[in-house]
Amino acid sequence: MNLLYIAGTTYAFWVFYLAAINVVNAYRKGRITKPLTKVLCYPVVYSFLAADFIFNVTLATLFFMDLPQEKTVTSRLKRLANGDGWRMKLARWFASNWVNPFDLTEIHVGYPGAEAKLSKTTDN
Repeated sequence: MNLLYIAGTTYAFWVFYLAAINVVNAYRKGRITKPLTKVLCYPVVYSFLAADFIFNVTLATLFFMDLPQEKTVTSRLKRLANGDGWRMKLARWFASNWVNPFDLTEIHVGYPGAEAKLSKTTDN
């Protein structure tokens, strides 16, 4: 695989995650109330779930050199971030830089110290 393809696909997947997590956050906070808005938002989330599965079994497998035991990247990150070795460090790096800062309703990928690391990145 071409490194530019891998980088571009990873970036596109992350941007897709940002869109989907914003829809999920708005739904959790009760801000999506209009039927048309729901109809327009649901495809974003459901198509992201499909992309999440595909990314998990392809590029995430390559990044972590680990066959998937889960259906989503988040589930894989949760497992690996609570493990040990280089996979734990890489999973925590992805979680703390690419995932957790953008889910405003919870710590998306929990591991010991995740909340403290996230609080260092916010203005209180």
